[in-house]
Amino acid sequence: MAIAPAAALLTANRVLSNPTTRSVCVTGMHRSGTSFIAGALTHLGVALGAPERMLRPGPDNPKGYFEIQAITQLDDEVLAHLGGSWDRRDQAA
Repeated sequence: MAIAPAAALLTANRVLSNPTTRSVCVTGMHRSGTSFIAGALTHLGVALGAPERMLRPGPDNPKGYFEIQAITQLDDEVLAHLGGSWDRRDQAA
């Protein structure tokens, strides 16, 4: 079940108001709005990781991806091991 951006922002407000919360993880399929949600959380004060660990902005996303590079690399490696990639599913399936 996907969370609509407005609902995600309301959820973020609850997360931010809870002092016992320790981590936030934004997940989703490619092109599903995860960078938007992660960016909104960052603007609300949620620390998503050290800036030097984040993916650098690119021509297709000049404001940045708000993703930790090592996690993205791990995801790419798992998908490759399974015969796919972020933009291509396993052709043998």
